[in-house]
Amino acid sequence: MIGASLLGAVGVRARVLEVDSALQVEVAVAAVAALDEARGAVQREVLPALSSVALANTTLSDTLGISPALQAQIGVQVQAAATESRSSTDTALAHLQTVSGQAEVGHDATERIRALREAADSGGNDVQAMFDGYLSVIADLSAAQQQAVAAAGSRQLSPTAQRAVHDVQLAAGLAQAASQQMPLFLGGQLPIPGADTSRWQWLISWEDYRLASRAMRELSQPAAIQAWTAVQDVEDVTAIDSVFAAQAAAEQRSGLPDLGGAVPSTGLTAPRPAGAQPSGAQEPSGEVEPSGPSGGQQAAALSLPVAQLIDLSSRSQARDEVFADLVSTVVTQAQAAVARDRATAVGQRNSTLAGVLALVLATLTITMFRARQVSRCLQDLAGQAEQISRGQLVQVRPQGPREVQTVSTALDAAVSGLRRLQAQATAVAHGDLHDPVLEDPLPGPLGEVLHGSMTQLVRAVRQREELKDALAQQAAHDPLTGLANRARATTLITSALHRGQRTGSMTGVLFIDLDGFKTVNDSFGHAVGDRVLHTVARRLETVVRAGDVVCRLGGDEFIVVAEHLHDEATLTVLAGRVIAAVSEPFDGADTPVRIGASVGIGVSRDGRTDPDQLLGEADAAAYRAKANGRGRVEIFDEELRTQLRAHSDLERALRAALATGGLAVHYQPVVDTRDGRLTGYEALLRWNRPGQGWIPPDVFIPVAEGSRLINEVDRWVLQEATGQLARWRREGTADQHLTMAINISGRHLTESRIVDDVHTVLTEAGLPAACLIVEVTETVLVDSPAALEHLRQLRELGVQIAIDDFGTGYTSIGQLRSVPADVIKIDRSFTSSTQSAESTLVGLMIQAAHAFGLRVIAEGVEHPEQLAKLRAAGCDEIQGWVISPALTAVQATARRTMTGRLQDDPVPPADPAGWRGPP
Repeated sequence: MIGASLLGAVGVRARVLEVDSALQVEVAVAAVAALDEARGAVQREVLPALSSVALANTTLSDTLGISPALQAQIGVQVQAAATESRSSTDTALAHLQTVSGQAEVGHDATERIRALREAADSGGNDVQAMFDGYLSVIADLSAAQQQAVAAAGSRQLSPTAQRAVHDVQLAAGLAQAASQQMPLFLGGQLPIPGADTSRWQWLISWEDYRLASRAMRELSQPAAIQAWTAVQDVEDVTAIDSVFAAQAAAEQRSGLPDLGGAVPSTGLTAPRPAGAQPSGAQEPSGEVEPSGPSGGQQAAALSLPVAQLIDLSSRSQARDEVFADLVSTVVTQAQAAVARDRATAVGQRNSTLAGVLALVLATLTITMFRARQVSRCLQDLAGQAEQISRGQLVQVRPQGPREVQTVSTALDAAVSGLRRLQAQATAVAHGDLHDPVLEDPLPGPLGEVLHGSMTQLVRAVRQREELKDALAQQAAHDPLTGLANRARATTLITSALHRGQRTGSMTGVLFIDLDGFKTVNDSFGHAVGDRVLHTVARRLETVVRAGDVVCRLGGDEFIVVAEHLHDEATLTVLAGRVIAAVSEPFDGADTPVRIGASVGIGVSRDGRTDPDQLLGEADAAAYRAKANGRGRVEIFDEELRTQLRAHSDLERALRAALATGGLAVHYQPVVDTRDGRLTGYEALLRWNRPGQGWIPPDVFIPVAEGSRLINEVDRWVLQEATGQLARWRREGTADQHLTMAINISGRHLTESRIVDDVHTVLTEAGLPAACLIVEVTETVLVDSPAALEHLRQLRELGVQIAIDDFGTGYTSIGQLRSVPADVIKIDRSFTSSTQSAESTLVGLMIQAAHAFGLRVIAEGVEHPEQLAKLRAAGCDEIQGWVISPALTAVQATARRTMTGRLQDDPVPPADPAGWRGPP
């Protein structure tokens, strides 16, 4: 069906294309007829129009020798001819506008003819302009007719129709050549400008006419040949041909004036070189013999009498009508031939379509019959399959076509196998694993799989239990060390507390935080770090008491859950053994690795403590052990409980102050030691806690750093300080070179978003990156590779980096060449010292920093003597009470001039926070 449909579609499409081609040819032939009619009508209007203009021109009438009486007589005839020709032209052009594809041509010709008529009726007497205008319209209509003829000839038609269209081309060409002659001949006879050009063009048109007459020998249709034979015997045709032949011969003998090398073309005929002889102009045409006495004509004359011109014009119009009838006859024959082609194509299309439909219907009928036959067998097979699907193992009977029988046989074999499988499953369900039916496997791979599955059944049950135990072990233990994990540790603490509550015994938790483990990871790699953790776990298991449980919470944090304790001293001794075991060197790298441990102890005396609370108390005690020097043991007591409660209260209050605007930023000036010029400010965080007054930064900053609150605080200070500097710059109270230094915590620097935070505040404030100085402590440079990378990214952004409190940490002077910094800030402990060694050390720091291209700022300068020493040592900038304490934004604005220097005010007001210097 698909093949028949495709072949039928191809055949029908071919026939449809033939029908469409025939229709297009019919339209083109109709356009040829309409254009020929319009061109002939315009052609016939030329002579009356020119005659009217010529008669109205008295000079031209006198030149031609037309008497007033003859002029009046001719005028009446011309007026009647003009009225008749105009009516004929209007009808032809109106009909042309209705022909497909020729509306624009007809409309254009109508408008141009109307303009020519208006010029003639308004008394215009320019014969040459009138003549050229009509010739232009005729040329355009002729060109359109030639295009229509070419379009008709380009289509694929039957040989008969193609010959008929070729006859149309020949007849239309002859009619066009004939219609051009009289206007050009008349233009060459009148004593008007351009007459010589018109005579040349007439000679060319006469040659074209003779060539077109010879081409009529190629006519193929009998009716066309008969019509052409009749045309050659028409008196008007033979008379005009005789006169034009004699005139052409006379022109050739007399010669024409040179027109400059080329004959201007009106569009009717192709231009020929000046002085060229039209081929064959001295001979008869061979198709039309002159009927008048050629010897009696005044062949050598260049002008005919007016009366003969009038008679010749009348005969020319009659000849044009004869040729128009000839074209009409040939067009009718062509249309009939094309119509026959179209009818044949339509018939073939319909017969092809009918054949395809018949073939499709026949195929569909056979298919439906066969489908019904097969469907009966399939319905029976489907019913049996449905019974089998419900568990009824019925017998399947093969029937129907071969394919259905094959399916039925296969299904019956499958049912037989299912019966045997049912028997084996029954034996397994009853637990009779020794039934002989289990030894009878099914045929093929399925039987082998089933037999093997019975053997593996018990083994699979055992493996499932083992896997269940393994999963439980993995869920509760750390994969690296094999110790109980955090979740298991919570369960163990809870169970220990319950037992202690029942027995009234003491329960303790040792929180072990390794000291220096991060350095091992950074120095030797994570593989060595993992081996160290594994070794620590084994050592802890060897030093704890029997019954104690060691757990790993994660990272480098371990705990020991101890029960049945009599006093806290037992826990203290156990913690000492833990520290000693962990502090032994490890053979994890090329050189021995050493770490330490800080231990915190949490104790529940009656078992009524919450497990998370007990673990948190041990963690807090370990934190205090680290803070007090590491490698220590601390027991959670009431003092620590009070500190934790105060720490928690302070953190909540600080978080509320950040949310409600209770924090403030003060600005301490930084000045140049050489000229006292203000170079920038350091932004210092201040907190006036309601009910308690100003809280020192060294009290609340560590609380913020102990949680992620410090990141939010840093972002707020960044936004507030950069915004204030931007306002000063906009108000003109800050020079463009002023900088703003802001302390950033190490915890915030390790976050990946620190670079985005800085970039965001600079963009929002509209400040260049170079005006921001980020201050960090030396410990950040030592402890955090991620922070170092972020500092490098900030420097690439253009931000300046300052090492705060330089000299109090781990950075050596030799490391200055590699740290990503622009400024070092010497700690106040060095600037305020009166010892000569300290002064010498400050000088060394300044010289080393300058050697590495770093600026030096001294902090905490309080006395003029200190300022003098620093200036002598080459320190670049200073800040401290000798210049000014930290000021509010309003105070800082009031104490500055437009030049950027601090005013020489009286002694500055006391620091409202109650301490001296920055945090």
